Amino acid sequence: MVRPFLTDEQIEVLKLRMRGLSQKEIAEILKTTRSNVCIIEKRARMNIERALKTIEVWKKINSRVEIEIPAGTDLMKIPQIVFNRANESDVKVKYSFLELIEHIRNSVPEKIEKRVIREPLHVYISENGEVLFD
Repeated sequence: MVRPFLTDEQIEVLKLRMRGLSQKEIAEILKTTRSNVCIIEKRARMNIERALKTIEVWKKINSRVEIEIPAGTDLMKIPQIVFNRANESDVKVKYSFLELIEHIRNSVPEKIEKRVIREPLHVYISENGEVLFD
């Protein structure tokens, strides 16, 4: 059986934090110090970030379609490029035109200036139509 990235202790600390308890309150419950709870929580969050990044990399590796959008491309032209390439590969994109624009803005805001892509944008489309940007 595959172990999760989180220890039992990290899971417990995160559950208690999600319930609104302070690190001090958690330390009292677990009979440890607040600084130890702080370290446990920090490591748990780092492990979660690593796991999410690993999943993202895996999805990119397994993408059915990969597109490079050149710098200087109008943001409003990207959805049609994505739809055309997906159609060529018999993949149905999960997003509408406007949803795709919003997804781009949320995924790579640092690459967009007004309506123009400032640097090359890599697009990955999975078999099930999920779209990732890098």
